[in-house]
Amino acid sequence: MTAVEDESPELKRCPFCGGDAMLRRVWTHHNGGIDEETYYMVGCTKHPCHAQIGRVRHKTRERAVEVWNRRHKENSPCGSN
Repeated sequence: MTAVEDESPELKRCPFCGGDAMLRRVWTHHNGGIDEETYYMVGCTKHPCHAQIGRVRHKTRERAVEVWNRRHKENSPCGSN
């Protein structure tokens, strides 16, 4: 498995510590390098946080950014009808 920093679009700060986030493009090699799979992850760059979304791998940059940037809506009543 190999990982590199990808050109980061607009990423929100880490929801846990407020640190900067980074988009990573990761790929794995299978069958002696014949098959290659690319996926994307976003994580916090601040030590010791390094929060990632459960090490979830996304097939597109757009999906990785969308999931990282999703936040709970403030003043959203929980369980109300």
